[in-house]
Amino acid sequence: MSLTGSLRTNAPSSRSSWPIRLVILWCVMLPSCALALQGHSTIEGKPFPSHRAGEVTKGQTAEQVRSVLGDPVEITERDGVTTWRYFEKFHPRACSTLLFGMTISSPQPQLVEAIVTIRDGLVQDVTAHDSGARR
Repeated sequence: MSLTGSLRTNAPSSRSSWPIRLVILWCVMLPSCALALQGHSTIEGKPFPSHRAGEVTKGQTAEQVRSVLGDPVEITERDGVTTWRYFEKFHPRACSTLLFGMTISSPQPQLVEAIVTIRDGLVQDVTAHDSGARR
């Protein structure tokens, strides 16, 4: 019997085992993401259909604005000009990253805002701002 033959093992090589390791890592990380899944939560203001702010145009009545965006969060009047402010600062629905039960990263707060300027009962100007993806 000769001992000079090549030795073969059934152990997978490191190159062929990376997909298995990736699947195992994914299986470990998925439950931690599910446990850290946060819903949409309002910090300031109130939710409004910000995606519809483009439907408000110059010359519309205050009632038309209300039918599109709802009641404003803030109303200010000065020198015959009324300004309606719609805004919501919120944490979007997202998954925070957990490591050993501690949150190491979470989504940044976002702001959506629409400001409608009204004079003599008609819209004079509309500006809208969205700091990130919406829900």
